[in-house]
Amino acid sequence: DTSSPQEAYNACFSTSTTTSAVTSAPVAAERVLMRHLHANDFVLSTDDSGSLVFDRIVMNQHIFHSHLQSTLLTIDHDKGQLSVTPDHILPIDGELQAARNIRIGSHLVTPLDGVVTVSRIASKVSGIINPVTTSGVIVAADIQGSPVVSSTFGEWMLPLMAAKPLPYSIINMLASLFPETGQAFHDLVLEPVVVSASIPSVIGGIPPIIAPLCWLVFDVLMSASLACFIAASTLSAVFGQGGVVAIAVVAVSAGLVAGTNRVGANKA
Repeated sequence: DTSSPQEAYNACFSTSTTTSAVTSAPVAAERVLMRHLHANDFVLSTDDSGSLVFDRIVMNQHIFHSHLQSTLLTIDHDKGQLSVTPDHILPIDGELQAARNIRIGSHLVTPLDGVVTVSRIASKVSGIINPVTTSGVIVAADIQGSPVVSSTFGEWMLPLMAAKPLPYSIINMLASLFPETGQAFHDLVLEPVVVSASIPSVIGGIPPIIAPLCWLVFDVLMSASLACFIAASTLSAVFGQGGVVAIAVVAVSAGLVAGTNRVGANKA
């Protein structure tokens, strides 16, 4: 299918149905809940000029840990609604900052109409989901209404966002080649460390001037860990020794992740 991003946008948001996304490669666009997205699905995003583009899901965070609950801010604006965690990064009044800084009267960015004005902010406790795209940007909305432009990162990634690390990273390449295994690696190895705040506490304290170098170290170690995980999955599929091999490599992977934290902590 040769659907353009604009045609996909019209299909998703010309009527109010469910949450923002475009499933699978640009075939037919439909509005779906974010929890239904998988690695290598395509969604709507925007480029540096603000134009609509298709972008690929690298992984969907918190799917495996569906029990996680968090405070969410429900943000009403001129044309719709968006719910995010207080630390989620949004372009607010022309600056990337945490959603907790939003106020009534603040402006959010929309893919087509420029900006919308925030009219109401409420909070609730609910489950969380966060599909990560290669660009770190996604077009998102709640069940009804028009979308706004959002990042796919929490506040802890802000020091690295200026470097736009994901599109050119080794881990992104591996995840695109082995999407199901990459998602499993995230669920079983990486997310437990992120949830425990080990990685966020390290990255959040990185001085911006050395952020690109720190990302390079992080990318190499994470990619090596993912490569081990992919090798274990492949061997277990071929030789049927999944239990022993997978447990051993998960341990190796977790060790590399822990090593990343120690390296980052020493640099911070």
